[in-house]
Amino acid sequence: MAEYLEGFIREMTIYPNMVTVAALPEMVEEFKKLLLLLPQSHPPQMLYYDTTFNMGDFYISTLLFSHGAFQERPTTPLAIMAHQTKDQKSHEAFFLQILHMLPELTSKRIVICTDREAAIENAIEKVLPTVPIVNCWNHLMQNVKHTVRGCGGTKEDVEVYQAHLNQLLSCISLTQYHTVKQDISSMCRDKVMKNKTNKRRLGELLCTHSIGDHIKMVSRADSIVTHDEADVSLISYMLDAARRGATTVHILSDDTDVFVLMVYWCWKVGITCHLQMERWDGTVLNINLTVENLGEQCRSILAMHALSGCDTTSYPAGKGKVSALKAMRVVPDDLLHFIGEEGATDLQITEAVRGFFLALYNQRKSASLNVARYDIYQKRKTPPALKTLPPTVRNAHLHGRRAYRCCFGKQQTALIHQLWTSTFFTCIISLFFEDII
Repeated sequence: MAEYLEGFIREMTIYPNMVTVAALPEMVEEFKKLLLLLPQSHPPQMLYYDTTFNMGDFYISTLLFSHGAFQERPTTPLAIMAHQTKDQKSHEAFFLQILHMLPELTSKRIVICTDREAAIENAIEKVLPTVPIVNCWNHLMQNVKHTVRGCGGTKEDVEVYQAHLNQLLSCISLTQYHTVKQDISSMCRDKVMKNKTNKRRLGELLCTHSIGDHIKMVSRADSIVTHDEADVSLISYMLDAARRGATTVHILSDDTDVFVLMVYWCWKVGITCHLQMERWDGTVLNINLTVENLGEQCRSILAMHALSGCDTTSYPAGKGKVSALKAMRVVPDDLLHFIGEEGATDLQITEAVRGFFLALYNQRKSASLNVARYDIYQKRKTPPALKTLPPTVRNAHLHGRRAYRCCFGKQQTALIHQLWTSTFFTCIISLFFEDII
């Protein structure tokens, strides 16, 4: 081919590895003209470089450009390289020839798109340090597919993660990118951590890493508690750390159960050290300030949380924690605390549940929950969905018993008190202690 096409072969190396760089002189001149015609207001000129074909004992890498002089912006070959290995030196030799043919690359607005191969990007950064590098969207989508399928994901999982990637790639500003990324990260994290196998693997991974001199990894066998629920164990460590003189206890969690337990025990024990809970989005909640604002109503916060839905009780349809907190504030203080209190009678629990749900649905004047259901139903012009009505007396009774057992288990009164007076000390990965002796 070199015999018939003058100037087509730009370089040929035989030893130690075969590298042949080729480019049509006419195409090189066409690209130079395109650069001269490129106005400042025009988007940067795109070049695409990829090792596209494995043809037996050697590879073919192509450098393409989009021809902006045409409305269709056709992709046109500029140069090719046949090489024996996919190492950085081969790609450096190629781009050195390109720079020799096109010294304008260092002064014009050029962007090179690659498939994120390290050898290629390192070679470009070394030979053309001023030229920005971007990554090919198609390759990113394929990477997502291979990664998800490699982790046992289904076709539907691949489509979800590719849609998330497309959302990120479509952002028009860095601020929008970070916002979308935060939303997607929360959804992905929740889905991953709902899988028990993923939780176990995460625990194994964390146990193989050094996480600093001030944090000690503990297993279930080492733990100062044997409770099955992690949030109860976590609060136990918080109390033990506070008792031992920690000035700050910082817990990283998105779990509402943990927040409620921190508020309750901070109030109940009278913790004076600085308690913080940091959510995954970076929001830091001041537990001490929350306790100060709620005051004695902290006594009822566990009952409020269990009755309005937690990890072991159901949620009233359409009623969130804000509505539940407002209902707690209007229910008498000497009523709700029976939910979870040792020795509480069935009548006391029933009255506490009735008062809470009547307040939650703004029906405090109703004689019973059944009457409240009827009043709400008959006042609506169109029949409301039954799930949006207050629970029946029977269902409220059963819900109250579940909430009672939940609160009683969460409190673990005797166990926590024993920990509070114990002399044993350890740390858990979820806690970060400052100024601990």
